[in-house]
Amino acid sequence: MMKMNHPDNDSSQFEFAGESVSDTVLSGVVLVLLVAIILQYTLLPTSVVYALITLVYLLIVPLLVLYNDTIEVNSTYTKLYLVFAALVYLRLLFEPSLGNLARLGVLFTFTTANIFVIPSLLPLRQFLSVTARVSAPLVVVGLFPYLGLPVQFGFVDLSLWGARIYWYESLNPITSVFSNPNQLGGLALVGGLAALHECFENRTRTAGALLLVNSAGLLLTNWRTGWIIYTLSVGLYLVYFLKGRQYLTVAIGGSLICITAAILMAFDVLPGPSVLSDLSFGNRRPRWVANVRAFLDQPLWGYGFTGITDFEGGAGNPHNSYLRIFTGFGIIGGILYLLIVVGTAIGSARRAVSYRDATLAILLTGFCILQIFNQLSFIGISMRSTFIAIMIGYYITGAGQYKE
Repeated sequence: MMKMNHPDNDSSQFEFAGESVSDTVLSGVVLVLLVAIILQYTLLPTSVVYALITLVYLLIVPLLVLYNDTIEVNSTYTKLYLVFAALVYLRLLFEPSLGNLARLGVLFTFTTANIFVIPSLLPLRQFLSVTARVSAPLVVVGLFPYLGLPVQFGFVDLSLWGARIYWYESLNPITSVFSNPNQLGGLALVGGLAALHECFENRTRTAGALLLVNSAGLLLTNWRTGWIIYTLSVGLYLVYFLKGRQYLTVAIGGSLICITAAILMAFDVLPGPSVLSDLSFGNRRPRWVANVRAFLDQPLWGYGFTGITDFEGGAGNPHNSYLRIFTGFGIIGGILYLLIVVGTAIGSARRAVSYRDATLAILLTGFCILQIFNQLSFIGISMRSTFIAIMIGYYITGAGQYKE
């Protein structure tokens, strides 16, 4: 059985099967994992990075076996995940293309490890702390081009992005070590919220500095979806700070309902203001329409992971995780995916009795919104897919550990 100190405590050690494991060791594991995931966005060969990521996971799993022979899980969401995985397997069994089989392998290995293994081994407090401290230096490094410093270091390219920042057109967005500013924005978003959690919980100067750097980094990436999620997340933190768990649950549920209703109004599914009908959602509108049409042509069984890549109108790349899953695996697969993603966000809010719990609920809510505008689901080894899966895993493996 795994024993872990309450997240509001400041103990420097955790126990696994009666053996103490220091914060330093746990932080090192998180650091190695994050570095391996981030390296896939550098100039390193893809095969080298994937081999490194695989090696890291092969090392983490034995750690769990060594220190903890039992994983406690929320049975409801575990069953939903297993049913979803079985559905994906059955669907791809009839179209065993190389692309489908590769993604199926990722689901059964990396995604399963992210949901059930990593959260059982690494305390959320530790994961958030290291993420904030990895993100902040990468933001600072991303500022080098502004200062006229070198931008090429071996397999790292710090060049600025070729667009203009919306709120200050004299500057180009920063990318740091990433190939795209949105990827840095995704890390800065999680790092910023992790630092905000640390500010509320510990109120240290270090936490304040991390919050400032990560927030500035997110602003300088030009990632509008991240700005919206970050602003909403700060508001949800204030709700929890001022009003507590019940109001946080209502605020999260209300936010998701309002966003869903606004999108349905924009596509005239629900009556609403005409201004919403003019929104392009970053040129996603035609892609979403094409994806819905593809889904309606084959609503029960879907097309698999790669079955719609040849569709016209952007159906194969909808920039929306939910549409991608519905189109890929039909109405049953889509509903199962929604139950897992949205259900864990609402469930974590209902169990929020500490800043640790509130942070998890707010992160999961942010990822619910992110997936409306990004097709990276919890299936995959990309950085954002990894974050989504791990945070879902913290709820599934930790739901029974704290009493309300």
